[in-house]
Amino acid sequence: MIGGMLDSGNKVITNVHKLRAEAEKTAGGAKSQSLQAAHIATSAGEMSQTINSIAAAATAATETSAKTMLTAERGKSVVDGAVATVSKVHASTVEAASMMQGLNNRVREIGDIATVINDIADQTNLL
Repeated sequence: MIGGMLDSGNKVITNVHKLRAEAEKTAGGAKSQSLQAAHIATSAGEMSQTINSIAAAATAATETSAKTMLTAERGKSVVDGAVATVSKVHASTVEAASMMQGLNNRVREIGDIATVINDIADQTNLL
């Protein structure tokens, strides 16, 4: 169970790194779009080139948005898996606590039986 938790934790870490990389790509795309917007403002005389730059930027934004959406869906899947794992761990912990309570009861019963046996042995020794 602990190994499964560690595997799940490692998967979560791997996916977080993937999400971080995708976020950096998105930030790079946003920076690129910002630079393109500045170029459009300074090159009003070259309207046809500006329109082509806007179209290219929109395509990049669409691709980046699609990648971000896929990354978000993967992240959700990872989180759902982590929640399921935590739920399993909780159920196992509750079951282990119940078993421990049962064992404590049995130990108490054994202790009571040992006390009775000792009392009988003491009485036998007296006889």
